[in-house]
Amino acid sequence: MFKKKDFIIIFIIFVVIIGALLFNHFYFSQKAAYVKITVNNQVYRTVPLEIDQTIKISDKNMIVINHGSVHMKDATCPDKLCIKQGTISKNGEQIICLPNQVVIAIVSNQYNDVDSSSK
Repeated sequence: MFKKKDFIIIFIIFVVIIGALLFNHFYFSQKAAYVKITVNNQVYRTVPLEIDQTIKISDKNMIVINHGSVHMKDATCPDKLCIKQGTISKNGEQIICLPNQVVIAIVSNQYNDVDSSSK
């Protein structure tokens, strides 16, 4: 039926899967600290996630940061997919508005992605 090598292979696969799950959990569960807003592939602003505010980008997009989460409140793009993406709050999550070339990304403080305009 099962040989000793089969059990060793199954054990190694099990350890790799558990390791990947633990890495994923700890990597993405870090507390998000900043919202990085990119417009036309240029960093527009990086702001703390814990400060509630509304940010308008050239009368095209309105971003709302509220209670540690972010959402696109308004946009001039025709399909409004960026608004339909909903609220984000975890490290690594993004909202993307392709027609207006706006990317909102949640980043943790470990990356030190704060630009000079937010200091």
